[in-house]
Amino acid sequence: MNTIRRGSKGRMWLAAGCILATFVVAGQSVSGESQGGQTIIGEVFAEQYEANGDVSIVSILDDTWGAVLVAPAGQGGELLTQVGMIVEATGEIEETEEGDYVITVDSYRIVDESGDDSGSSDEDA
Repeated sequence: MNTIRRGSKGRMWLAAGCILATFVVAGQSVSGESQGGQTIIGEVFAEQYEANGDVSIVSILDDTWGAVLVAPAGQGGELLTQVGMIVEATGEIEETEEGDYVITVDSYRIVDESGDDSGSSDEDA
C-alpha cells in the first residue's frame, strides 16, 4: 500500500504541475493579446534601397528594443516615406530566427523633437 500511495502522490504532483504550467502559458498568451501590441518610439532609418533609389526596407531605432525592422504589412509600407522622422509605432513585435526584431505596424504617429504630435495616421477618421 505504501508503494501505491507514493505513486499516487507522484502522479498527483505531476498532474498539478501540468495544470499549473497550462495556466501560466495561457495567461501569458491572453495578457499578450490584451495589450494590443507593443509601442516603440524612435527614428526611422532606411535599411535597404531599390535600384532606382527608393527606400525598400526601414527600421525604427528604439531605446529599449534597438533597431526594429518594419514589416511591409499593415501600415509598415507608409513608413517607407518617413525616413528621418521620429515616430511612435504600435504593433506586434516578433523575433526572427536570426535574432532580429520585426514589427507589424497597426498604427503610428509622427512625433517631432519636442514630443508634440505633428500628424497621425490613425486620426484620419
